[in-house]
Amino acid sequence: TVAPGAAAVALGATVVVIVSTLMGILTFTWRVRVCVTREAITWRSPVHSQRWNRSSVTRFVHVEMTSPTIRHGLDYYIAVAADSRCLFRMETAWWWSRSDVERIAQALGVRIDSAGVLTAHQAAVRYPGSAAWWLRHPWGFAIPTAVIVLAVIGGLVTLIQALLS
Repeated sequence: TVAPGAAAVALGATVVVIVSTLMGILTFTWRVRVCVTREAITWRSPVHSQRWNRSSVTRFVHVEMTSPTIRHGLDYYIAVAADSRCLFRMETAWWWSRSDVERIAQALGVRIDSAGVLTAHQAAVRYPGSAAWWLRHPWGFAIPTAVIVLAVIGGLVTLIQALLS
């Protein structure tokens, strides 16, 4: 038998994991805005804002980024600083269109170069900060996913046991 308190904790943990995962996905993919003013460029999302001087972005680089964790390359536009560091990246398969990137580049007065097809590791070396952790590590997506799935299964099993006892 499972104590009712343990079932409540397991159910609560399951709900927290599911809600946290959904909120993480939504906050980093939903309602992100790029604002270009005379002085600065600002990246705004519901939980994160960052601001750079307009002159910080020297160009955009178009990269088709490949990784063992994905089937097809991701179409990325990387805002690059003078030292080749990535200030921010705009992924065009889901969230941004090429015309969005072209409008921002035009507003900043910078060009868009092409780097062709790069692995996530090559992109991270050439443009530090350009490739997400989960793209650079083949197991980077599998481990968090497995933890979430196991937490949900564990919570549901504990809840079912509590209900049946």
